[in-house]
Amino acid sequence: MSQIRRRTPEKKKGLPGWGWALIISAIIIVIIIIIVIIVLVTGGEDAPSGCTLDTDCFGSTPKCNVTTGICQQCILTADCSSGQTCIGGQCQTTCVNPNDCTLPEECISNICQLPPLGCINDGDCSGATPKCDIGPNVCVECLDMGDCDGTDICQSNECVCVVALAPTGPLSISIFSNAISPFTGITIFTPTEVGVHTLWISRTTGFTPGTAEASLPGVTTGGLWSSAAFTPTPVFVDGEIWFGIFTTDNGCGQGLPSAQAAFVFSCSSAAPDPGFIAIGGFGSATIIPTILPIFSTDVIIYASKTSGFNLDQAEGFAGPIPIGSFPGILTGAVFTPPLVGFGGGTTWFFKSEVIGSWGPCTAVSPEYFAIIS
Repeated sequence: MSQIRRRTPEKKKGLPGWGWALIISAIIIVIIIIIVIIVLVTGGEDAPSGCTLDTDCFGSTPKCNVTTGICQQCILTADCSSGQTCIGGQCQTTCVNPNDCTLPEECISNICQLPPLGCINDGDCSGATPKCDIGPNVCVECLDMGDCDGTDICQSNECVCVVALAPTGPLSISIFSNAISPFTGITIFTPTEVGVHTLWISRTTGFTPGTAEASLPGVTTGGLWSSAAFTPTPVFVDGEIWFGIFTTDNGCGQGLPSAQAAFVFSCSSAAPDPGFIAIGGFGSATIIPTILPIFSTDVIIYASKTSGFNLDQAEGFAGPIPIGSFPGILTGAVFTPPLVGFGGGTTWFFKSEVIGSWGPCTAVSPEYFAIIS
C-alpha cells in the first residue's frame, strides 16, 4: 500500500509584536500633538468643570473653586497681577478715572471693562441723559451749550451753571441835564451780558458791592432812574462825584464786579429858566410859560406884593400844577393861603419853580410882575 502524506498547514504571516508597539506609540504621539495644538490655538480655555484641586485646572483658568467645582482665573486678589482685583473669578484692572484704562475699555464702577452696547442716536436716550454721544455710544446730558438751559455750559457732558464773569461794555453812567431839559436823574447804559444787572454806587472810589452806599437791581440798557429807585435812597448833591459798578446774576449767583464808572451829579448849574410871565386881568393873573421843559414836570407859582422876595417869603403859592395845565388863569383864591388884595390895580410879583420828578434839584425863574386890575 502506498503511504498517504498529510500536508502540514503553513503558518499565517503577520506583524511582529514590535510592529504593533510602533503603531500604538504613533497614535499616542498624534493625540498629544492634537491636544497641544488645541491648547495653543485656544489659549488654554477653561478647563472642564468638576475640579477638586488646582491641579485639575489649566490654561487661563488655573484656580479651582472647590465650592462650585469650576476652574476660574482667580480665587483671591493675590492670584492676580499688580493693579488688578479678583472679581467674580476674573482678574480685572482697577481704575479711578478713564486714563487708568486702555481703550476701548472704560472705567465703570472703578473697574476697567468694555462698555455695554449703548445708543446709536438721540432716539435711544431719554430722561436726564437725552443726548447720544456716538463716540462711545453713551447717553449723556449734553454735547454742547445748546443742549443746556439758560446760561449753563456743557462741561464733561454735564450742564453746569457757572457764575457770570465781570460785565464788560458798553458801561457808562451820566447825568442828563441841560438848559432845555431840567432832568436830574441818571442815564445808564448797561453791560450786554445775559442776566440781571445791578448798579452799585458810592462816593468812595474803589468800593465793592459790599461797601456800596446804594444799589439798583434789574437795570436795563439805556434806562432812566431817579434816586428813589435805589435802596437805600441816596441824596444826590449838586457837584458831587459818584462812582458806579455793575454785577450780573445769570442765575448762578452774583458775578464779579465790572470796571468802575464815574459821574458828577449836577442840576442847578444847568437848570432851565422856567420863564413864566404873569399878565394882569380882572382879579386874576394869566400865567404863560415861555419855556416848556420837554419832560413832564410840576410847577409851583409863588406870589408877593414885595419885589425881590425869596420863595419862603412869598405871601402865597399855587400848585404843584402840572406843566400841561398852562397857560392858566389864577385867582387869589387858588393860592395857599388865599392872596389878600389881589386886584384893584395892585402890583404883584411872581416866581415859578419847576420840580423834576427824578431828584432833589429844582429850577426857579426870575421875578415877573403883573398889575391886577
